[in-house]
Amino acid sequence: MFTNRLLNFTNKTLIVSYQSEDITASPRAPWRNMMVLFGLILLGLSVGNVVSLIVVYIVSSFNSTISIDQIGNLLQNPTQVPHAWWYIMSMQLVAHIFTFLAPSLVYWRWIEKRSLSHFIKKPTPSFLLLLITFAVVIVFMPFDSLVIELNKKMSLPPNLKVIEDWMSDQEVMLERMSLFLTDFTSWTKLLVAFFVIAVTAAVGEECLFRGLIQRKIFDKIQNMHVAIWIAAALFSAIHLQFYGFLPRMLLGALFGYLYWWSANLWVPILAHMVNNGFTIILIFFNNKKIIEFDISQSDNSVSASVGIISLLLTGVLLYYFKKNTGNVVLSTNTKSENWSKVFESPHQHQAQIIHDYLIEKNIVSVILNKKDTNYHWGRYEVLVNPTDEEIVRNIIANDISFK
Repeated sequence: MFTNRLLNFTNKTLIVSYQSEDITASPRAPWRNMMVLFGLILLGLSVGNVVSLIVVYIVSSFNSTISIDQIGNLLQNPTQVPHAWWYIMSMQLVAHIFTFLAPSLVYWRWIEKRSLSHFIKKPTPSFLLLLITFAVVIVFMPFDSLVIELNKKMSLPPNLKVIEDWMSDQEVMLERMSLFLTDFTSWTKLLVAFFVIAVTAAVGEECLFRGLIQRKIFDKIQNMHVAIWIAAALFSAIHLQFYGFLPRMLLGALFGYLYWWSANLWVPILAHMVNNGFTIILIFFNNKKIIEFDISQSDNSVSASVGIISLLLTGVLLYYFKKNTGNVVLSTNTKSENWSKVFESPHQHQAQIIHDYLIEKNIVSVILNKKDTNYHWGRYEVLVNPTDEEIVRNIIANDISFK
């Protein structure tokens, strides 16, 4: 059941300028730029395939150069190709970089024309937030495993049997590949697998799906819940696994809410890394006979009661997570009277656009959230130092428009 994982503001709170990451703002046309982003993804996928073959050839030269016939057989029958594990891991690494991470960074820098330093802003979240994030992912696993089992039992209508048979064949092939890649007892292979499957995948996929796609969808529809679930569905669909679609979509939504509430991309990256990495480590210890738990056996099913408890505990942890976010207070004695208000709006993303624009011009600003969290009314205010007020008002009047 675990193997399937591998295929895969509170009222009157000051939002600190250098601690709040823009998860909503972009003054450009969202749908048009989304098409550019998808074009970059396809280009990256194509280039990545070529580069991965070059990498495999280079890696093979350290042993015995792999033949063209063996490369063709590498993914279909990896056990028949010497050193196939290293070749496939090399291909996975290149694929993740070129398909997810590189298009995201290229899009942000040259299409959005924004600084790469603003893509994942510092400082990192507090230790408490990271600890809760870690706990949320671990506690959520039993419920997600229960959904995996339920998803596997789903079937399509009889008139779609051809499609279902194809999806079933794909599932068997991917599961066989997953078992092959995790069948090791070497600590060296564990480190390589963790870096490729947990670290690289988490950084690349979260930059793309949460950092860009979720953000761009929200820019257009102005509904974060819908944006999170659409991005989660796309995140799951791109893995091409019908029998793992629902649990992976739930994971994507979980990562999306963690991103929204924390306003920092490092949080979903950590969550994604923990999800993949914990599974790899569990498999490794099973292979080493340190634990007696065969993840490929169906008798390790999660009971409905355990799944429900897992879901309830996840809800509790998410409540505390959200309670501990909402962005950090500038200082305990900071008064809004010490700042000058230069802009106000009921829409957070408009305040965030101005805030980020001012940051790029090295002007210190903060966002004052005066929106009531229970009834969702009120406004967001952009505040600056009184000495910068006149300059900032001219910038807003001449350089920024929301029409």
